[in-house]
Amino acid sequence: MTPPSNPVAAPDNGRQTWEDRLAGPMFFLAGLFLIVLAGLIHRYPRLQATDPEAYLIEGALALLWLVFLAEAVFRFRLRDRRRPAWRPLLAAVCSVLVPPVRMGYRSQVRPNHIWLPFVGWQEINRSLRNTLDRVFSIPMIFFALMVLPLLAIEYFEADRIRAEPVLALWVDIGTSLIWLAFAVELILMVAVSDRPWRYCFLHWIDVVIVLLPAVEMMPVFRLLRLGRILRLEELLRWGRLHRLQALLSRAWRAFLLLQVVQRLTGRSLEYQLKQRQELLQAKEEEVAELRQEIKEFEERIAQRAQRKKSRSSNSPMPFGGTLVRT
Repeated sequence: MTPPSNPVAAPDNGRQTWEDRLAGPMFFLAGLFLIVLAGLIHRYPRLQATDPEAYLIEGALALLWLVFLAEAVFRFRLRDRRRPAWRPLLAAVCSVLVPPVRMGYRSQVRPNHIWLPFVGWQEINRSLRNTLDRVFSIPMIFFALMVLPLLAIEYFEADRIRAEPVLALWVDIGTSLIWLAFAVELILMVAVSDRPWRYCFLHWIDVVIVLLPAVEMMPVFRLLRLGRILRLEELLRWGRLHRLQALLSRAWRAFLLLQVVQRLTGRSLEYQLKQRQELLQAKEEEVAELRQEIKEFEERIAQRAQRKKSRSSNSPMPFGGTLVRT
């Protein structure tokens, strides 16, 4: 990865100074929020509402959320007021609703730059995308492979996990680490992608791995909301929520295993060739679209020039004069 770049940009009322001060802390706070969120998704369902650990998770999320709310308002106020406000407003809303995406935010002062740990501000280009892909490749294979021992423990030691809170804690930590690693990779790779939606479409397994546990958590919130009206045991007798949670959990692990195979075999020359061909096709489509737009602009300019020429040739001579042929 290239050294920290310092593009020339004139500070506007201290915007660049404040951006430099907030970039690192907000990146790590976004990572901390993601860690607590992993605990909420994978650890919280095992806890009672009155457990100190549950209070710790809830309090940490609430405190961090207030920090992101204040930073989003401050960041919006520091926007470039010469440009439309809808983009900074959208970024502020996303930062409040989904704080972890803050680690992938681009600079408001430096065009097309992103802040990364240890290297600072980096220009978003093909070189940066390839570097991040190499950085994530080996660790992500390791994290994907972690699902195998966890599956074995949950299958063969299910009774011990229910009886021993310490073992359950370690299983939850392992599961949370896997989810956390995939979430960080997805956020950063989408942030540096030139086409985020296309990246999500091509890496849909990563998206599913990150989103499925969050979906699995939703019935738990529903149970917590209804807990004051109906007893938990009575709700669990329905069985539907349990079956849904079990299905989502199995699907998440199945996609993890599929990701293991994909990452182990995806570094082959054939796979890399296929990626380059898809990239070339996308670039050719962009070039074709640009050429079509250029052609349309040229035709419009030519038509406008022709209309002006036609009007000037048909206009009468000044002072009522006329042209006389000799």
